Amino acid sequence: MPNHTRKRLFFGLTALIYSVLSIWLIVALNKTLDDAKLQMKEMTRSFLIDVVNTQFEFDTLKRQVNKTLTAPSAQNLSASISNQQQLASRTSLLMNSLTRLSVPDSMQAAYIEELTQFDSLIRDLGTLLNNSTPSSQEYSAEAENLLQQLEYNVSFLFTEGSELLNHKANQQIKVLNTLSTTLSVLAASVLAMFAGLSLALRKVYQQKTVLQKLATEDALTLLRNRRSFNEIFSLEFARTKRTDGQLSFLMLDVDHFKLFNDTYGHARGDEALVRVAEVLRHSMKRQGDWAFRLGGEEFGCLMSTENKSDAQDMAERILADVINLNIVHNTNQDVGVLTISIGIAQLPNAEISTESDFYRVADEALYLAKKSGRNRFCIGA
Repeated sequence: MPNHTRKRLFFGLTALIYSVLSIWLIVALNKTLDDAKLQMKEMTRSFLIDVVNTQFEFDTLKRQVNKTLTAPSAQNLSASISNQQQLASRTSLLMNSLTRLSVPDSMQAAYIEELTQFDSLIRDLGTLLNNSTPSSQEYSAEAENLLQQLEYNVSFLFTEGSELLNHKANQQIKVLNTLSTTLSVLAASVLAMFAGLSLALRKVYQQKTVLQKLATEDALTLLRNRRSFNEIFSLEFARTKRTDGQLSFLMLDVDHFKLFNDTYGHARGDEALVRVAEVLRHSMKRQGDWAFRLGGEEFGCLMSTENKSDAQDMAERILADVINLNIVHNTNQDVGVLTISIGIAQLPNAEISTESDFYRVADEALYLAKKSGRNRFCIGA
């Protein structure tokens, strides 16, 4: 066989092997991406559902036990015991979901400890329900104490559960970044032959964008979350200090929100938070304006201003817009509808030299607004 024929055959076989390996690598990476996406969805969906169901079943149990305390009867007591047993079984499901979530042991430890305490308190409540007389004062005091401790545990499980989900999303971003880099290198050599590689690369970037959004967006209100706030707050503070510009930070808190939840339920409370967030999103629509959910019923707004009065005008407008939502809140006795209070910190300010100072001044102003009667704003010194 002539040399040139052997060379052609060699290069042909090499190209064929390279092509097959490239196709195999593309298929394998796409399958890995799809598996990672599916696994993340299933793990996070299962965990989130169990956390939400735990909170819902606790609210049901709390209402039933309180009903038993106010109107003792065998029927009410039996319903309370049934609700307690359902909630007790929920803790094992939540523990299994947490294990499948695969977060670091250091993060799991605190959650498992709180979940174990929650399980212990639930069982203590079960013992009390099965062995005490609902009409006795001792029974009432102990039941109320256990419910109060359980409410704190449920709040912790929900808040820390959100942090675990954010951490899992960040883990997936790192994995997908690595896969994205691998695909990019491969694309440089085989893109001309394999148009399918371009599709795979787009899938990586689309999934990466989705996960980045998940890591920086509050799931309920769709405003930027606390993690995003910390990053933007630091950047905007540094930029304003460097340029001697003006920056205002508005810290907002829904008035008597715990009473609202206790009166109308958590579902109505979530709806109210979403509508307040819509007001903030509509208000913070200029370039350089930012709206955040800082946690619970607390929100934050950052805005570049030309005059310090701009922030006051904005605060007055937000206060009025929230009142105009006309969300009934009868336990907010002075107004009868949902209201908010606002604390304002502004740069430049000779008393503010660090980010912590800037945040503290707004926080103290918010406290003063609450103390002065709520449904108002105060400007920090």
